[in-house]
Amino acid sequence: MKFATIFDMDGVLIDTHDLFFKTQSTFLEKYGIPSTPGDIKNYLKKPLADNISHWKTKYNFPMNEDAYRKLYISEEIRLLKRQGPDSHLVSLLQELSKNNTPKGIGTSSRKLRAITMLKACGLRKYFPILVADEDVSNHKPASDVFLEVARKIGMPPERCVIFEDSSNGVLAGKNANMKVIGCLGKYNSIEDLKGSDIIIASFMEVNHNKLSRMFE
Repeated sequence: MKFATIFDMDGVLIDTHDLFFKTQSTFLEKYGIPSTPGDIKNYLKKPLADNISHWKTKYNFPMNEDAYRKLYISEEIRLLKRQGPDSHLVSLLQELSKNNTPKGIGTSSRKLRAITMLKACGLRKYFPILVADEDVSNHKPASDVFLEVARKIGMPPERCVIFEDSSNGVLAGKNANMKVIGCLGKYNSIEDLKGSDIIIASFMEVNHNKLSRMFE
């Protein structure tokens, strides 16, 4: 029975949470700045400009905010290219393609960032449809982004299944009257995925037949 798949990007297609900590750690270590996960979580509580001011004073950090952002993005892309995509995810995407199952992305990221990251890890080619932050007026937990993907694919919302890793994303999927698969990882919990039809810890737990049975 025909259905469509819609994927969130951050934390689902790409483990951007882990990538963020790796990139920050790799980058800050070069300048002798403390960069454990705990340190980085503390930095996230402050504006970047405040952190850079502190780093300049204490560690003689040589960059301004714009230079830091450019180098950070460059390092993020380098790591993405090196690590590549999740092999189980690729297997699922290839199987979906063989079965002519439509695939799209509904992300809260800006479009340029999403395209750049998807290309870097080799996933862009699997997704002809990508709806991003600037394409909709209301963001998750509103269902706009997923409904727009479904519209572009040409599939009724009730024939779509969402892959999400956040409570807002799960709620957005259910608000759209879609099936939801919650993706459990290091940076979320089962509680965050409450309301999902299925919760998985790996893409090896799903295939085309299992997804199809959700619509019987």
